[in-house]
Amino acid sequence: MSSSKLIKTALILAALAKDQIYNVAVGERTSLNELFQIIKQTLASINIEYLIDPVYGEFREGDIKHSLADISKAQNLIGYSPKFSIQKGMKEAIPWYVDNILQQ
Repeated sequence: MSSSKLIKTALILAALAKDQIYNVAVGERTSLNELFQIIKQTLASINIEYLIDPVYGEFREGDIKHSLADISKAQNLIGYSPKFSIQKGMKEAIPWYVDNILQQ
């Protein structure tokens, strides 16, 4: 099942449980450093080399150190279950963005 079909399914399920807000995510923690590497590797897999290193600064008030979306409400109320890892989602999404957004 494609990520776009999964999103459509989640939206339909959410419509059945009115007046609710759900986190729809992969259900695992991913650091910004991990996300950066996943994006960089995915770009490399489609022959796009990203050469800029991340720039690190001091922690600022309001910065989020750790983030993990709690998907239990979506699991319990609408039967949501992640079908993609962050890596698989990026491997599908990034080529689409390159083909449909960057090429315009």
